[in-house]
Amino acid sequence: MKEGYIVLMPNEDIIQLDNLNDVVLMIQEFNKKTIEEYCDDYEIEYDDMSKNEMNFASGYSVGMPRVFKTEDVVDMIKKSDIIQCEKDSLISKFKLTEKTINLEDYPDLEDILDECDEIAVENYFD
Repeated sequence: MKEGYIVLMPNEDIIQLDNLNDVVLMIQEFNKKTIEEYCDDYEIEYDDMSKNEMNFASGYSVGMPRVFKTEDVVDMIKKSDIIQCEKDSLISKFKLTEKTINLEDYPDLEDILDECDEIAVENYFD
């Protein structure tokens, strides 16, 4: 089984990363970009923003990434009601080297992810 984490991005890309540090770095970069876009849209200086304003701005236009353990997602896929060939396809993608898939290609996966426990990565930010 491929160890690691699955990140559901707001654009519905599902990205697999091997360790939590990579997840945190990717989400921090995503948040920074989103906050910069917010600042541009509202003509606000980044350095003048409070932490609460930054938290709001980081998810204002597209939402926040969601993080899950790969192992938990695979276990939930196995327990799901989706047809076996779709289960096998998803599990093989998560067990092998697929780094990115799109949620749009697997409509049942959204319900499966909703059943999984999310990891609160904000606890790992600086």
